[in-house]
Amino acid sequence: MSITLVLVVFAGGPHTAPRLEVAENALAFLKPDIVFLTGAEFLCQDESGRVPTERFKCGAPDINVITDDASTTLASCVQVARTIRQQFREPVRVTAITSNYHAPRARWLLEGLLPRNCSMDWLTSPDLLRSNWSATPRARRLIRGEIVSWLYCGPVGLIFRPLPTALTLACCSALALDLRRLGRARAGATAPPSTP
Repeated sequence: MSITLVLVVFAGGPHTAPRLEVAENALAFLKPDIVFLTGAEFLCQDESGRVPTERFKCGAPDINVITDDASTTLASCVQVARTIRQQFREPVRVTAITSNYHAPRARWLLEGLLPRNCSMDWLTSPDLLRSNWSATPRARRLIRGEIVSWLYCGPVGLIFRPLPTALTLACCSALALDLRRLGRARAGATAPPSTP
């Protein structure tokens, strides 16, 4: 049984170029069947006047390059998963490339959306170093942006994961019941004694 190799590269504004470098280096040893460039930045010309799709076509003319105009990580993950689901029935090995700070959120979303015939690997470009992740205003902005993005991606990601969703709902229900019981117990303790 053959395995289709898919390379997914997430766009990321100023971090798109380092991600592309990692992807271009990965082309040689991964030899993917398809490269998926997801994000609107991949449809725009770079400083040299070329579109990133052309860079990949020059490096590996036999590779099928797919692009989309997704504007968020969630939209990118939905597009990639939909394309893989529609085009492949055989096993698919997906290698995704993004920045190190962005990888946990992208993984959380993409792995929940991909069909069961997929397995995943991740490669990252080191846009934020652990040693100085809070040293510059730019780095602090990136971290704040990721925290805000998790606020909407976390609940959305749970939709695609039945077991974690069920556990989360069970925990929230148990917590609500405990709070209700505690409120009743307090109300009973502070109520005046009933007269016979």
